[in-house]
Amino acid sequence: MQISTNAGDWAAIESLAETTDISDYAIDDKACFESLTLLARCELGHVDDPRAAVAGLLQKYDDQAIVPIVLYEVARNRNDRAWASELFQTALGRRDSLNHPSRLMLARIAERESDAEAVIDLLYGNVSVDRDSDELRALASAFVNAKPRTATVDFIQSLSPELKAISFYGRVIGSIRFNSGALDVAADAFQTAIDADPDDLVAHLGLIN
Repeated sequence: MQISTNAGDWAAIESLAETTDISDYAIDDKACFESLTLLARCELGHVDDPRAAVAGLLQKYDDQAIVPIVLYEVARNRNDRAWASELFQTALGRRDSLNHPSRLMLARIAERESDAEAVIDLLYGNVSVDRDSDELRALASAFVNAKPRTATVDFIQSLSPELKAISFYGRVIGSIRFNSGALDVAADAFQTAIDADPDDLVAHLGLIN
C-alpha cells in the first residue's frame, strides 16, 4: 500500500482495500490502512462528502495521529487551507500516539504549515545530527525561523565538523548567530558557507548584512 501511495496509484489502493482483511491488524495499522483507503477514494472522486467521511474516521480513531496526518492531503489537494490547518492541529493534539515514521510525516506537514516551533518539538532529539538528511535540514531551518532558545546553541554545537563545512549548515549557523547578535561569529559561518559553495547567494547576502 505504501508503494502505491508514493506512486499516487489510488486505484491500486482502493482495490487492495477491497481484498484485504484488516481485522487482526493492530489499532494503529488499522487507522493507517483506513486513512490511506479514504485518501485514495477521495482522490478518485468516489466519496460524495469528503468532509463527513474524514470527520467519521477521525471520530472512529479518536486518539490516532496518523488519521489527520494522512487525511491532511485530502484538504490540501482541495486547496482548503483552513481545513488542512485544522487537521494539522488535530494531529499535533494526538502526538502521544506518534511512532518515528509518523513523527517525520507530521514534521513535514509542520514545515508546510510554516510552524517552526512544531518542527523543533517534533524533530529535536529525534533525528540524527551525524549525517545530512532532509529531516535534519528541516530542523536546522526551523531553528533559524523560531524564537531563540537554549536548544538552538546546543543544536549548532552538536553538528559534526563535516556537516558544518556544508554550505547549507554554514548558512544556517550564520543566520542563527546573526539573529542572536553574534555578528563576528555569523560572518565566519557565512564565509564558511561561501567557501563551500561560492554560488550560495543567500550566504553572500548574509555576509554583506
